[in-house]
Amino acid sequence: MRAAGIAIEYGPADEPRGVRCLYVRDPFGTSISSRTDERAAVRPPADER
Repeated sequence: MRAAGIAIEYGPADEPRGVRCLYVRDPFGTSISSRTDERAAVRPPADER
């Protein structure tokens, strides 16, 4: 990402509430955030709950 001119502002980091966060800034200065709920990644399908 850095080679493409994208600055990593924060992360990737595991937050205490089960969220993984990443903040980047593109070459034009636009801030982009990405969050993943780690709890959702291990949740069984609805028909198995």
